[in-house]
Amino acid sequence: MPEAFPQIEVAIAASTGAVGQRFVELLHDHPYFNVSALAASDRSAGKLYGEAVDWRLDSELPQEISGMELMPLIELGEPTSPNVIFSALPSNAADEIEVHLAAAGKAVFSNAPDHRMDEDVPLVIAEINSDHMRLTDQQTTSGFIVANANCSSIMATLMFAPLEEQFGIDEAHIFTQQALSGAGYPGVSAMDITDNVIPFIAGEADKLRREPLKMLGTAYQAADFPIFPTVSRVNVRDGHLIVAHLSLRETVDLELEHITEALASFRGPEEVRNLPSAPKLPIHVLSQPDRPQPRLDRDTENGMSVSIGQISEEPNTDRMGRRVFKLIGLGHNTLRGAAGQSVLNAELAYARDLLTP
Repeated sequence: MPEAFPQIEVAIAASTGAVGQRFVELLHDHPYFNVSALAASDRSAGKLYGEAVDWRLDSELPQEISGMELMPLIELGEPTSPNVIFSALPSNAADEIEVHLAAAGKAVFSNAPDHRMDEDVPLVIAEINSDHMRLTDQQTTSGFIVANANCSSIMATLMFAPLEEQFGIDEAHIFTQQALSGAGYPGVSAMDITDNVIPFIAGEADKLRREPLKMLGTAYQAADFPIFPTVSRVNVRDGHLIVAHLSLRETVDLELEHITEALASFRGPEEVRNLPSAPKLPIHVLSQPDRPQPRLDRDTENGMSVSIGQISEEPNTDRMGRRVFKLIGLGHNTLRGAAGQSVLNAELAYARDLLTP
């Protein structure tokens, strides 16, 4: 990390929404970043943040943030606006706006899906593929875009990464039970979700097929194994749970303790471990037979860790004669799965001296 590097002024785009509020919470009093601009849609621009936002987090809305005036999104591209932008923009709206900001020389850390699969945009989980950050050099704009993945893709990739590295994954079947907050506020109607599970979330399955492979591969070549996802929305406020059945490549003499050790010992590179938002353990392995559970485990390490339990081997091999292993993972979808991942990616860029004050 640069010595005596000054705190950097940052802005939050779409700051009043669910992910925008998480950005406000995480960046307030951050050691590297100071929130000096908040932007919102034209209907909210000109209002004070405290007047425009329907604050839905358990934490208190910081008083100094509450008194900040919201600026129009287009003004984030002005030379006088901060050079680092955290984007909570919704899909489609993010496409042109984020390109405009990068062209204006801004470093954009995006939670939006629009540029995740662009060849020159790194899709980053700092502990797994920090080397992909070099793709920013391939972007033709004076600034750059760094994306983080879909919330469930982040959880699945953290579950997969140690096993893909040590044993190789031949095939993955996953079933997600995704929290209500993943749909934003007000999200799913109570009439739809009460006493119910909804086995469909538009666009989610396709993201789970593609995004983990981009992150698990090299900067220029995706990993090569099929992912078969089934997604559902459940009546839980926060915390996505993923049931995974994995066929592994290297199974000669493989025991369950080898899988457990691979997951429990996973750390990521040393430069990432020392970042402010990085958890001490990216993966917590739980031994209790009824864990993980959203209410008990989603806030582990400030919501930045994935908890994994019920690691077992299925009694039958798959149709190809391969051994199949089951594990259940859980993570906080708006922290590790959204705003927290973007903040951690920006901290990595800060440590590498990629950001300008």
